[in-house]
Amino acid sequence: MKLLIKILLPVLVPILFFLLVELLLAGVNLVFPWDNLITRVGRTHSNFIAQVEFETPDDFLRDPDIFWVRQPLRGGNSGFHTNSRGFRGPEFTPQKPPDILRIICIGNSCTFGSWVENYSALYPSRLSTHLRDSNPGKKIEVINAGVEGYTIYQMLQYWRKIIKPLHPDIITIYAGINDVIYTPFKADKDIKISPVSCKLINYLLQFRSIHTLNAIVKRSVALLKSRELTTPYDEKTGLQRRVSEVDYSQILLQLIQEVRQEKIKIILITAPVNNEFPLHFNPYYEIIQKDQEHWVKWVSDEFVDPGWIRQLKKDQNYKAMLDQSLVQIDQKPRSAIPYFKAAFCYEMLDDTILASHYYHISDSLDVTRHVLNQYNQIMRSVAESQDVPLVDCAQFLDQNDNMELFVFDGFHPSEEGHGVIAEYLTAVVSEVIEDK
Repeated sequence: MKLLIKILLPVLVPILFFLLVELLLAGVNLVFPWDNLITRVGRTHSNFIAQVEFETPDDFLRDPDIFWVRQPLRGGNSGFHTNSRGFRGPEFTPQKPPDILRIICIGNSCTFGSWVENYSALYPSRLSTHLRDSNPGKKIEVINAGVEGYTIYQMLQYWRKIIKPLHPDIITIYAGINDVIYTPFKADKDIKISPVSCKLINYLLQFRSIHTLNAIVKRSVALLKSRELTTPYDEKTGLQRRVSEVDYSQILLQLIQEVRQEKIKIILITAPVNNEFPLHFNPYYEIIQKDQEHWVKWVSDEFVDPGWIRQLKKDQNYKAMLDQSLVQIDQKPRSAIPYFKAAFCYEMLDDTILASHYYHISDSLDVTRHVLNQYNQIMRSVAESQDVPLVDCAQFLDQNDNMELFVFDGFHPSEEGHGVIAEYLTAVVSEVIEDK
């Protein structure tokens, strides 16, 4: 017996210590948001939306094909609860009943409904209500399958792995926003993730002690390297987006082909954005030289929103803000945001000539907006060439003073925006239903 204890003791002590730490952290989390704190600590490159998803194990699981999927039956740090299949919304039967018309809305955080707490206000929910009201004798089921951060590349893998087995009758695709985002390392199509590593990481990060240790180590390494992220710059390829324009077109065509092979109808949705402010979901970058090599230094960029304007009008310190903006222009000459701030201040100071001048520069530097317009145009061209129904929300919602249609960031629809999208989508879906 003593020999057995002597043999087992080196194994049992670490296990008991691990269990004690797990119990302690579970108790702490009951009275203090420990999980949320540790997740924030572990985010080392939050400039990039994809990194946020990778570094949020409370919300997401890693997947070798799709990169990440939503945690089932979890609220996570976002506060939005998911059903047993990781979708935002009520439970549904995976095996579709024969008498139900199943519509699945695929998309990114704009479809998932980030920043909108009321699930019934989202466009998939409103689509369901509108269709049921107009088709009282028909059983219609609308499923919200949006996942934050998804590009069209991920949506193709998502379709193959998750959506296709659910046998929808109609799918809708809302894409474009995440595709235009710069990637500090590889484009989506070039990322390879080991299935074994995904399973291992997903398993280990369920333990609070491992999650805590992982976050502390990552933060420590980030602090040692400084908070700035620099990556090699290839002069031949230049800066890469998560999905290039060529790949965006090809993947859309591939997705349409595969969906049609299953006798399923597909509807495309262009990505609308606020037309009042520069878009800011891409970080600011500088090309620098180190040791005779070129590198990209990625820096967080500030943003402007209706709250910024309200506060500035309340304080009325336009001259001070103008001086600050002109300094920022010298520091970040390729960022649209300080030019917009300067233009607004000149406008408030009744200098219409300089206001117009700086607004023009701000618009020319709002590269993300112009590139997104190109991706939306690609979707229009593909829809036309393939005779696919299109809901052109980028055009329908592009109107003067459309701020109320979006939340503060200018690209996530607000409750009002979801309502408008639902109206246009309902009209197109109704036509498709009549043709089935």
